Amino acid sequence: MLLHLVSIRPGSRVVPYFYCEPKNVKRSTLLLIDDEAHHAAHVLRHRIGDRIVAVDGRGMVYEAKIGRISDSLVEARIVKKRRRPHEPISSIAVAQGVLKGSRMDYAVEKLTELGVKRIIPFVSARSPVLPDDEGGKVKRWRRISVAAMKQSERSILPAISGVVSFDDLLTLSKEYDLFVLGWEEEKKNRMIDVDTKRTNSVLIGVGPEGGLQESEVEAARSAGAITLTLGERKLRSETASVVLTTLVLQRLGDI
Repeated sequence: MLLHLVSIRPGSRVVPYFYCEPKNVKRSTLLLIDDEAHHAAHVLRHRIGDRIVAVDGRGMVYEAKIGRISDSLVEARIVKKRRRPHEPISSIAVAQGVLKGSRMDYAVEKLTELGVKRIIPFVSARSPVLPDDEGGKVKRWRRISVAAMKQSERSILPAISGVVSFDDLLTLSKEYDLFVLGWEEEKKNRMIDVDTKRTNSVLIGVGPEGGLQESEVEAARSAGAITLTLGERKLRSETASVVLTTLVLQRLGDI
């Protein structure tokens, strides 16, 4: 498990960044359990009185002082809290066509670091066959996202849904102010030219390794999607997701 080190205040020693689920945050205390507690006690060798920083994944960052510590549980008294530091102003979701092996892991990690609030894995006509342990894959992606949230000092953990169909994705797109779709056949439209006035939420779509069929692209356009070019070079799907998300953040003034 990746633990990111941050400094509580100028001149102070670095302290570990932990994930504390919201249900384990009380009025004046927080609890680290299982893997997080193990790392605190055995990997970082924390002791009573040490200070830590914890995020709840819903926008809160807590500075706390350890009062009790064991192999499976750390209890700490909250001494300070902050809301939503290091988060983009706009709500951005990325619909990523499911990828094989570690490529999907990479996409989840980097999209989390960039600040997206939701990751929607989807399948389309050219998607690879889903593994039998789809539930296990989603759990793995969520673990990767937790580590990336801590590393990038975010306070919000992206919601990662189960795998949806392309048709279901188009239905979900109606929840967003803007729907943009990266497509290798698009030659004209660029993100820099998209009108983002009064845009508070964006859905970014990127197809699987084999790309989207033209009929799927037309269906997306009918649902309101704007197809965008990412340049003359052909990018891997996971690279395209990172590039397009960066362009959207820049257009919205979040980079």
